[in-house]
Parts: sequence; C-alpha cells; structure tokens
Amino acid sequence: MTLTAKHRTLFDKLGIGGLSLLILLAGVTIYYNTIWRYRLVLRGESLILGAPTPFVCVGGILSFVILLIIRHVSTAQNRRIGWGICKGRARGGPLQWEDVILCIIPGTILGTIGTALFINSYFDKSPEQSHTSRITQRYTRLSSKGGQSYYMCLDDWKIPQSQVNLAFDRQTFSAHRVGEHVTIKTKRGFLGYEWITNFK
Repeated sequence: MTLTAKHRTLFDKLGIGGLSLLILLAGVTIYYNTIWRYRLVLRGESLILGAPTPFVCVGGILSFVILLIIRHVSTAQNRRIGWGICKGRARGGPLQWEDVILCIIPGTILGTIGTALFINSYFDKSPEQSHTSRITQRYTRLSSKGGQSYYMCLDDWKIPQSQVNLAFDRQTFSAHRVGEHVTIKTKRGFLGYEWITNFK
C-alpha cells in the first residue's frame, strides 16, 4: 500500500520512537482498565502479571513480530527516531534499539493481556452462576516498583478441598476478613477462563 504525502509526513514526525512509546502507553492503559474489571478465577495456574501464561506468551510472540517489522522498515528506509524516548536523547538521533525494545515488549504483552481479558468477558454469552465460598487466606505481594498487589484465597466451589486465588483492588481487599463467607457470581468465559461478574 502506498502512503500519501500526508501520511508519510505524519509518520516521519512521529518516528519509530514515537510509535514505540504509543504502543507502550496503549498497552498499559488497556491492561489497567481490564485487569480489575474482568477478574479471572485462578486454579493453580502459572501466572505472570496476574494473567494466565498463554496470554503472556501470545503477547511475547506479537511483540517479536512487531520488532521484526520495525527492524525491516528502519533498515530498508534508514529511518531515525523522530524524537527521543529517554530524557536527554538528541532530537533526530540514530535509532536506539534498547529504547524501542523496552517500549514494544512490555506494551504489547500488557495490551495482549488486557485484550484477551476483554474478549474472554465481553463475548461470553454463558449463563451467570452464583456460588458461596469462604475466605481462607489474605495476602499481599510487593511489586518491583514498590506497589502492592492484593489477593485472597477461597474454598473452591467446583473442586472439593481445593482453593482458588483471586486478585483484588485495595478497597475490596480491606473490606473482607479470613473466615468470612462471600457470594461470588461467575461466567464460563469465551476463551474458557472463568471470570467474576460480582463479589460480595
């Protein structure tokens, strides 16, 4: 497809660095707008960033593909960053792959997780089911940036003598105590991942 002069000018002004930063910002926005809204029921699954490993793997593959495309475009057209990502980077300086990689990989992975959570919930037409369970444990985890993530363990309503782990925002976490019985409403999930529609 041939770009018009207007589109070429827009792309040149934004630059590969600008596009990389936009991918990062979009990914972070999508992730944080979905991770608490469409909470999954986690049953002993390996988690990365609060999501099932397959979601992260797909995001990693997509980020690799995007990097290959950017590499091809920048090599074929000898493109340079339109403006610096890192503070102090000279305007119009040569393409710094460490900058691009640090934006593309986390941005794509976070965006993929958020998009998968949205698809799993938005397109889910299964009937809502209500369950009663008991909180058996509450705990927090420190993130690499010093923030906290909040989790509660509950008796599994499907598998006897098993537990499920649920991630919560701070307000919901603080409102409940160990031993308390709660009502949980869930749906099956379009992608097969059970998710919570209501918790009280």
